[in-house]
Amino acid sequence: MKPPKLPAAYQEVEYIGSTTGGSSAAEYIEIGIYPQLSDALTIKFQATGDYSGDAIRPLGAYTPGVEIDGYRGLRLWTNSAIDFGGGNINIADGNIHTMSCSDVGAWEYDGTAILTGNPIQTQQSISIVLFKARYLNRVLYGNGTLRIYEFKYYRNGAAICSLVPCYRKSDNVIGMYDLVTNTFFTNAGTGTFEKGNNV
Repeated sequence: MKPPKLPAAYQEVEYIGSTTGGSSAAEYIEIGIYPQLSDALTIKFQATGDYSGDAIRPLGAYTPGVEIDGYRGLRLWTNSAIDFGGGNINIADGNIHTMSCSDVGAWEYDGTAILTGNPIQTQQSISIVLFKARYLNRVLYGNGTLRIYEFKYYRNGAAICSLVPCYRKSDNVIGMYDLVTNTFFTNAGTGTFEKGNNV
């Protein structure tokens, strides 16, 4: 039996997911990381529904032309595809997918190279959010529902964030626990997250 990843006060689950779609999409997590040039990341996610209106965004922090959303990162458009400027990848299959970016801007989708030479760009005052994307000082609507199974973020080759989906046993609050900083991140918006089975 594997030892638990989390402190005893928390229960690991398979995933946490947003439940509010459309323009009123409300759930998101603020992780307090300000991107720097050549950071790296990995996110394991699943788009679950409501692709109408704007885009589904697993994560984002961007200003016009300098972003990790769109050409510099992740954006799930209304056609249920990830746009990288060089073509779309359809994610409307309901499957779980893994997206990663290396510190030199090599992007992979389920282990297959899809884009090179597009490193994460520095954001001096815009921090990353999960389940949505922040534009300037505004958190954008996520216009769709998705589940996140894992998120890791690296700087200078070392993990500075490693999030595990979970809930706090004392009050059943759902969120993600950071194994690096020992911080429990909960919903920074409105609405309610769903959770997967206990792990």
